[in-house]
Amino acid sequence: MPFQSFSVGPGEDDYDESDYYSTQEEARNRLRSQGKEYGRRCCKCIIVSLAVLCVTLFIAVIYQGVNCRNLTGELSTMKVAAAQHSDKYGILDKEKEQLQKNVSMTVKNMTDLQAQYNQLQKNYMKLEETKNKLISEKNNYQQQCSSLQKDKDEIQKNYDALLSKLPLLQKYCHTTEKERVCDPCPQGWEKHNGQCYYFSTSVTTWNESQNNCIKEAAHLVTVNSEEEQDFITKEGSSSYWIGLTDSAEEGVWRWVDGTDLKQGFWLYGEPDNKDQQSAGKTANCVITSREWRDEPCEDQYRWICETQTLHPKPLHI
Repeated sequence: MPFQSFSVGPGEDDYDESDYYSTQEEARNRLRSQGKEYGRRCCKCIIVSLAVLCVTLFIAVIYQGVNCRNLTGELSTMKVAAAQHSDKYGILDKEKEQLQKNVSMTVKNMTDLQAQYNQLQKNYMKLEETKNKLISEKNNYQQQCSSLQKDKDEIQKNYDALLSKLPLLQKYCHTTEKERVCDPCPQGWEKHNGQCYYFSTSVTTWNESQNNCIKEAAHLVTVNSEEEQDFITKEGSSSYWIGLTDSAEEGVWRWVDGTDLKQGFWLYGEPDNKDQQSAGKTANCVITSREWRDEPCEDQYRWICETQTLHPKPLHI
């Protein structure tokens, strides 16, 4: 509260000094009273302010305590999380180290595998060259084998030919004390113009006659000239089977060697197939006496075999 000032105006000089002092005392008392009142009011204000400040501080302390407790909980949680993260970090660090080892091992393995691959590639190229060489050798061997097979077949053919001629050699040739002497024709055969002829004395069918000739490495005679016809009919009236037939195709006469008939020496009116309607026989084979006649192949007559004479030069194998 502000102090009040008092002034003594004109006309107051006539107060006496006691009144003056009395007035001054009253003033001082009033001032003291006002000072005490002011002090009491100030104390109240200070107390109220301190109370408000205390309440505020108390609230702040409580708030800070709550915050501190929350922060402590969060700090504990964060410590736990940090510990967990630390553990995880340790695990991850170990895993990283293991992965680094694995990567290093993988790189090493890859390097080794690359080296092995390069070596395998070289080996493959060598094997490919060897394979091509073997294929070439195989082809050469196959060609040689084919050539040898042909040679073998030729040798076998010559051997079979020689083997087939062995009985003929024994027929044509006889052994003396010092050497083997060979005749142009087997014993009992007749030689004529480089051919050997056998005139049978027994009779049989045409087919059996041909088989008998084959057994002697010969065939029923094939007549190729009039001179040959005269030779085989020198026996006169005897009838012989010759190697002519139309059994394969009626009316088409062929020799037993497969050649067609070019010149015939038929009896007048022949061939007439005369027995075609009698006894179920067909005249498909030919006999000769002076001329030719067609007769059923089942009939029986003598036969004439023909083969080549033995060459005076050695037989080739």
